[in-house]
Amino acid sequence: MNTESLTGEEIRTIGLNALMGALGPSGFIRFLQQFSNGSGDYTRDRQALLGNPTVDELVRETKALQAQEGEPGHTGDRDPGESGRLSGA
Repeated sequence: MNTESLTGEEIRTIGLNALMGALGPSGFIRFLQQFSNGSGDYTRDRQALLGNPTVDELVRETKALQAQEGEPGHTGDRDPGESGRLSGA
C-alpha cells in the first residue's frame, strides 16, 4: 500500500480498522481509552507558570537550590565513587 497519497483521515481510518482487526472490539476500546487529547493551552499555561527564563537564569536558580539543599553542583563536589543513587534507596 502506498501511504504517500493517502490523506490523514484515510491513514487514521486504516489504522483504526487494523487495530480493531488485531485486538477485537473489547481490546480496541481498551486501547483507545489509554489516550486523551487533554484540554487547555499547554504553551500559554507553561508561559504563565514558568515565564521565559534564559539559560543563565536557570543555571543560577539551579545552583541556588543545590546550595540551599546541600546538593553537589558542577564543581566536582561529588565523590567519583558515588553511584548517583538516592540515599536510603
